[in-house]
Amino acid sequence: MKKSFLLYICLVLSSCLLFAETGKTNKTFDKNALTVVSFSQDFTDFTATISLRNNTDTTIYSFSANIIYKNMNGEVLDYKHINKRTKIPPKCSKTFTILAFGRSADYVYYKADYIPKSERAFMIDFELKSCNDNRVGIIQLIVLFALVLPVIFIFFGLIPYKMAKSRGRNPIHWIFLCFIITPLWVYIILAIIGDSEEKRRQYYEQLREYEEKRRQYYEQMTEDE
Repeated sequence: MKKSFLLYICLVLSSCLLFAETGKTNKTFDKNALTVVSFSQDFTDFTATISLRNNTDTTIYSFSANIIYKNMNGEVLDYKHINKRTKIPPKCSKTFTILAFGRSADYVYYKADYIPKSERAFMIDFELKSCNDNRVGIIQLIVLFALVLPVIFIFFGLIPYKMAKSRGRNPIHWIFLCFIITPLWVYIILAIIGDSEEKRRQYYEQLREYEEKRRQYYEQMTEDE
C-alpha cells in the first residue's frame, strides 16, 4: 500500500512538471506564428471574414488572439477576443468568419469597395495570445488522465467496494450506484443501513461458535483438574 501511494505521489509530481513545461512552451510561443493574410467587412455585412496563415513548421490545432479595431488615425476603437479550435497545417492559410464590428454604427473596413463615410473606416491589428500544436494537447491529455483516473478509482471504486464488502453487500451494485447518485450519497447510505442480514447472521453464528469453543475449553480445563 505504501509503495502504491509513493508511486502515485511520483506520478503527480511528474504530471506537475509536465504542466510546467507545457506552460513554458505556451509562454515562449512565436507571436508571428499566425498572421493575417486578408480581412474584409463591407458596408452591408453582418459578419467579417479573416484569413490567417500558419507560419510555423507544425500544425496548429487551437489558438487565442485579440483583434484590435482602430480608426484611420491609429486610435483604438474596440477589440474582440477570439478562441478557435481548428486545424491549420504548416505554411497554410485558413479563413474564419466573426461578427462584424460596429455594424449598427456603419463602420466599414478601410479596404472595402464602398465606404459611405470616411470617418467610419477602420483598420485592424492582430495580436496572437497563444497557440497549441498537437504535442501539447497530448501532454495535457496524459496529465489529465494521470491525475483524474486515480481519483475516480479511489472514490468511485475502492472506497465503495470496501464499504460494501465489509457490510456483506454486493460491491458491484454499490460501485454502479456511485455513477448515478454520486459517491458521497453511497457512503452515507452504506453507513446508515449498516450490515446486511446475512452479515449479521454470520456474525452471530461466529459469536456462538466462539462461545461454544470457550465453554468447551473451560469444561476441558475442569475435567483435567
